[in-house]
Amino acid sequence: MQPSESRLINSISDSLADLASGLGEKQQAVLFNVQIALTELLLRTDKAYFIARFEQGLALVDEGVALAKAQAAITGNVPSEMLNRPGF
Repeated sequence: MQPSESRLINSISDSLADLASGLGEKQQAVLFNVQIALTELLLRTDKAYFIARFEQGLALVDEGVALAKAQAAITGNVPSEMLNRPGF
């Protein structure tokens, strides 16, 4: 079985943690920065994060359209950039 990206990253991270105990303060600081980079890579393998961000973006678009509709209802003016939007 071929390891997944996340398993490989976790394995590297665990190995670095084992190495850190025998190193000086400066080398431990360098390993800490490497751990941060590995954590970021691990987060990027999690597709749920990107799906959640995309869904938040869609919700913001819906909220913006609702606000533009409310503004148009109050002022009687439809913003020109909204005239070509579906559902407006």
